[in-house]
Amino acid sequence: MSDTGIFSKEFFIGNRQKLRTGFVGEAMIILTANGKLEKTPDQTYPFKQDSNFWYMTGINDPEFVLVIDGEKEFLILPERTEVNIKFDGAIDKDTIKNNSGIKKVYEYDKGWQLLNRKIKKAKFIATLSPPPIYDPKHNVFTNPAKRQLASTILGVNQNVQFIDLKTNFVALRQMKQPEEIKAMREAAKESAKIYKNIYSKLSKFSSERDIDLALKTILLKQNLELAYEPIIAGGANANTLHYQTDGSGNVSDIVLLDIGVERSGYASDVTRTYFDVTNQRYQDIHKALMDVFNYACSLVMPGMTMLVIEQRTRQFMGEKLREVGLVDVISPESTAQFFPHGLGHFIGLDVHDGGQIDKPLEPGMAITIEPGIYIEDEGFGMRFEDTLLITETGYENLTSDAPGIEESDS
Repeated sequence: MSDTGIFSKEFFIGNRQKLRTGFVGEAMIILTANGKLEKTPDQTYPFKQDSNFWYMTGINDPEFVLVIDGEKEFLILPERTEVNIKFDGAIDKDTIKNNSGIKKVYEYDKGWQLLNRKIKKAKFIATLSPPPIYDPKHNVFTNPAKRQLASTILGVNQNVQFIDLKTNFVALRQMKQPEEIKAMREAAKESAKIYKNIYSKLSKFSSERDIDLALKTILLKQNLELAYEPIIAGGANANTLHYQTDGSGNVSDIVLLDIGVERSGYASDVTRTYFDVTNQRYQDIHKALMDVFNYACSLVMPGMTMLVIEQRTRQFMGEKLREVGLVDVISPESTAQFFPHGLGHFIGLDVHDGGQIDKPLEPGMAITIEPGIYIEDEGFGMRFEDTLLITETGYENLTSDAPGIEESDS
């Protein structure tokens, strides 16, 4: 059972109460933890909890089930044999109760007997809709836990109808509470330290492998966990947006780094591009990129939407692309050729947190701004990204201490 760190049981109790309050309906709420995924017949991949389940419970273990029935709530433990307990250890109910604030925790058989009686009487059940088995957009198979839960429920009552809680969770998690902001500040601080460390040694690195080894050493020494797979992309490799290094790319001329760590499960997201400052073309493109970044940040304030910020910034990006000779006519298509991804995203428990791009930003929301310019014909790409916390008057840049090329060489 992982420690919930700075998050007390009151945090999770409050989250469950907010879900009850925000969900206009009398349906029972049933949520499942993620399940383990097989790596080999006797090994699993490293476990990652479903963020919404953790947000409700603080539990970082697989296959738990949470039931909220009006003001009543309980947890059901995963099914465990003596062999499971011998290999994986016993589950400490007292720790679960203390961390989650949920007083009733049932063993698998007793819990499902109780829940099945409730399911048989139910017309509606609120849960998170299962994702498709395969996500073609990201080329991944999804965790089967939600599909298994839905199948189990329908096996008990085939007439039950499901209510999807996705929008409820998006609304809840968009607004960061003090504990969450503290965790994100800590993650941002540690990420900035990593960038300072790497930049101070940049002249010693010749390959992506050198930087990758330095990063892994820092993580081990500082006991840090990455929020996502880092991108270490030298030269033309930066034009592959989610590039995963094999270590061979040359970084002596130009390198794009996208590295963020997490604290208590909360992420930071930072990107910098470092390059040979004697190269005038690099200087010109980087200046254009920073002009776009600063323009986008100037629009970040309560009342604005991510949609409007992106629309205006894309037009401004087009103007900058024309200034550096990359486009003749500004259009969505010509701009997208050199800036093919979104301007930013919401961030929190997930690096790409749920959010409504057409909803006005409010104090307590957290976003990233990450414009990029990628020039395949010239064999390089650049991106600059920071994590921003929306405040009453604008924003706080949580990752501004991560050195950029201009700050480092001024």
